Amino acid sequence: MLELVATVARRASPPAMMLERDGNYPPAVELTAELDSIADAAGWDRIT
Repeated sequence: MLELVATVARRASPPAMMLERDGNYPPAVELTAELDSIADAAGWDRIT
């Protein structure tokens, strides 16, 4: 998924991306790590 995020960010420069969940949320530490990984892949600032 992160490779796709990086490709989309390079090609389209979207203003944002959304992490969709099925309602089964992990602990906050794991969730923020996932959001930081998405930000890293997109070349954006981390949220933490």
